[in-house]
Amino acid sequence: MTGAALPDGVDSSVPAQPLDAATGVLGPAHLQVLLDLERTFDRAELERAVAGTVAAFPVLGSRYVPGAWRDRWVRDPAMTAADAVRLLEPPTDLEAATRDWLTRELDDRSGWPWRVALLPRDRGCRLLVSVLHTATDAAGTLTAVQELARLLMGGPVVERPSGAGRNVGLLFRRLGPEGWMRLVAALGREAIRPLELPFLARTAAVGPMPTGSATWCTVRVDVGEGTPLRALCRAHGATVNDLLVAALAVLVRRVSPRGRLGCFYTTDLRRRLADNRPRVANLSAVLSVGLPRSRAGTLAEALAEVARRTGRRRPDIAGLAALLYNLPLIQVLPHGLLRPLARRLLVAWIRRLLTRGLIVTNIGPLDAWLAPFGDLLRDATFVGPSVRPVPVPILTATSFRNNLTIHFNGYTDTQHELQRLAGELRSVFGTA
Repeated sequence: MTGAALPDGVDSSVPAQPLDAATGVLGPAHLQVLLDLERTFDRAELERAVAGTVAAFPVLGSRYVPGAWRDRWVRDPAMTAADAVRLLEPPTDLEAATRDWLTRELDDRSGWPWRVALLPRDRGCRLLVSVLHTATDAAGTLTAVQELARLLMGGPVVERPSGAGRNVGLLFRRLGPEGWMRLVAALGREAIRPLELPFLARTAAVGPMPTGSATWCTVRVDVGEGTPLRALCRAHGATVNDLLVAALAVLVRRVSPRGRLGCFYTTDLRRRLADNRPRVANLSAVLSVGLPRSRAGTLAEALAEVARRTGRRRPDIAGLAALLYNLPLIQVLPHGLLRPLARRLLVAWIRRLLTRGLIVTNIGPLDAWLAPFGDLLRDATFVGPSVRPVPVPILTATSFRNNLTIHFNGYTDTQHELQRLAGELRSVFGTA
């Protein structure tokens, strides 16, 4: 496993997740940040900030090149910051223009895996930053946006080594004897987890893949101090992530007639690292919680059970165990062979898994990431990804100034189902 940079600046690190090796199989999953600001920027300012962000994280100035042995990110000098920036016309309908722009797909094999667009609005602008999941995860996307924000506010350009921080082997270096013992136990638990799958409640049929363009429905709730949801978390010693998983459990119980309740959520493994250097990489894993139907009659009941189960788990160790089941294929097999296998096995497994539950990515508070904008920032949210082979919506949760925003990400032909599930979730939170 190597994260060294090639002489021409190519990041040759082995992918941390099958998303990289299976690009083109899962479809172009986009991670998108929407920022409403009380000032605007001209093209020169945007191009300087984009170029500086590429200097800090060279993978953002690369294109993805499939290879027989290993896929690589190759520096793409034919593209410039000017190509990655769009100044859009003043819209008559800001929300419609936003949705139209965010449905335009990027292709990481023909150019950079990200773009920045500016939509004029009253007394300022809406800044739209789109990054492909093949290049990074949610935390990595926000790392790039934070650098972009710092540069837009006049900060100096800081160059970093090409391969810095994209090596998943970094996650295992600080385990120690006790950590390795915990990891072995976690691997055992992960190994038997698929045996639970036939007993989980069905939330969708496998069916044909969704069609149309990416879309989303939104649920917003207040989780500030003094709110019922914050009080509920405090009463059960639970986190906001526990609250989201518990809400999913109640939602799955409502939409399925029988079976245990399957809830899946992502965890950022950067907490395993010895330093807090900014990293644009895929360093996350998927965990699960299965609840008996009898423990999720209400949000309070489900939260108590979820908090009890997650409180016994080290998410960093459990996440490493989940990640290790992905790595052997990527490490051992040539990527030219892995791609056709992914079409038949990986996509089939993901589709089967996500007919038996719902998945949420809790990205957490955006405030610290966007601090360089200061009081100029009115609102912020994070949309995506929509992954075409997945038969149920993927939920993305973020908070900004104590407002928890949850997006149901899917496709236009599933719009009715997205609206139905979003309405049910509003009702679940309303019971608090």
